[in-house]
Amino acid sequence: MKFALCSAIILAAPCFAQPTVEQVLARARDAIGTPAPGAISVRGHANFLGNDVPFDLTIHSDGRFVQRLGGPVPFAIGFDSTIAWISDMGGEVRPLELGEKTQFTLGTWMLTGRALGPDSPLTFTSAAEKDGSLVLEFTGDADRLTGSLQLDPATNLPRVWTLSTGASTSTLELSGDIVAAGLRLPRQARQSSTSGSATDYTIESAASADTPPAAFAKFGKTTPAKFDPAAPAALEVKKAKTGHLLVRPRIDGKELGWFIFDTGAGSNVIANSVAKELELKPIASVPATGVGGHVTTSMYRLGSVQLGPMTLDNSIMVGIELGFLDAPLGEHIAGIVGFGVLARAAAEIDADAATITLHDPAGYSLPRGAAWQELLLDHRTPATRASFEGHEGVFTIDTGASGHALVLMAPTTQRLKLLEGRETKDSMLGGVGGMVPAKVGKLATFDLAGVRHENLTVAFATERRGAFGNPYLDGNIAGKLIRQYTLVLDYMNGRLAFIPKGGAAAPDGAGR
Repeated sequence: MKFALCSAIILAAPCFAQPTVEQVLARARDAIGTPAPGAISVRGHANFLGNDVPFDLTIHSDGRFVQRLGGPVPFAIGFDSTIAWISDMGGEVRPLELGEKTQFTLGTWMLTGRALGPDSPLTFTSAAEKDGSLVLEFTGDADRLTGSLQLDPATNLPRVWTLSTGASTSTLELSGDIVAAGLRLPRQARQSSTSGSATDYTIESAASADTPPAAFAKFGKTTPAKFDPAAPAALEVKKAKTGHLLVRPRIDGKELGWFIFDTGAGSNVIANSVAKELELKPIASVPATGVGGHVTTSMYRLGSVQLGPMTLDNSIMVGIELGFLDAPLGEHIAGIVGFGVLARAAAEIDADAATITLHDPAGYSLPRGAAWQELLLDHRTPATRASFEGHEGVFTIDTGASGHALVLMAPTTQRLKLLEGRETKDSMLGGVGGMVPAKVGKLATFDLAGVRHENLTVAFATERRGAFGNPYLDGNIAGKLIRQYTLVLDYMNGRLAFIPKGGAAAPDGAGR
């Protein structure tokens, strides 16, 4: 069906003229309706991580929401009008920040129609008829994201949202409808992304609800680990020939070999070969994002992970093919210790001396003279604020990256034109998902925790793909730079510290 573009609402417009953005938005808003003041309770089921699970969503007319998914890997997100939060797959409860906050809040508002409201965080830039449907184009988050909305030609209801951040693209497909408290919601929804994730929702009921404000607030705390006060805080650590730090956790009471201790790992990982040897049964299917892109893998639930004084029960691990790491690291790699452990400990990491200590975050304090700074989390990876060549930025911290002192993200490289007038040579960045192209050159200054590093040899990612295509981050601080500090991470309390090691300079950069 074609839209009738000659209508009474397009006054003084020639026949077949394209409608304006305002006209298309008005049609869509009329079709969705205006919710009555208060909350609506939505219930149904979803296919989440390969499992059929119960789903419920409570939405308020002022934009607050809380969404829960059950099953073997419970998951929840919410927004209380100020803080967006997540109860993550491993039981970690934390605020959502940077691109994750945008991803989850916008995803819910697109589902419920709020993303089209007068107070939408999106800027709609154009409207056009395409293939029989009206399509709205939009931008948002200071142009970090772009996208489009396709409206149903018969009803003017939203049918396909597409959202791109350059690094990845997600799609929300809507069909059917159900009305509650004046709001028309879809019966079915499918969220998918180029990362390989896909979740299908079916709404079975929707009705007005008497919901107190506390229902939208972050609930609970991260499932804690146990700490043995009699056990040494120091871990057994081996430095691989690549500079990676290796540790030996006990998994369900068994010592399986060396694990990379990696702040850049968004989950604890077990090698596929080890999972097969242990005859682990998958509980879910998940996408894993690396430097080169995305792969789909299995998730397992184990009895316990013991590392030094810390024991984490009922823990989750993601299975990944790690055989390609054995030769460069010079050891058989059985897994990776990442977010699942770091989310529950205060960790002191001296990458140069190859020492790691784990402490109970309750009551932990820094050594005398050291200072805390804000810790941000982006997709379960720690990040901090720093400056470079006069620009302020946000940088992830990745002890598992050893090739360069620093990698600048592709969007930042392009936005600030960092390659212009700079002498560089071709390079490649590799990891989970494959390889991406980069340039290597000198960065005049990089200021971190009160220390200026000059003439650092760094990599500039040039392709918006995988981990280095994230427009919400400016770069990644890697092992060569981290080794000039003692790094302290305390996720539980949202803080970190870079403690300079006497101002000593790395071989290719000066610290002062």
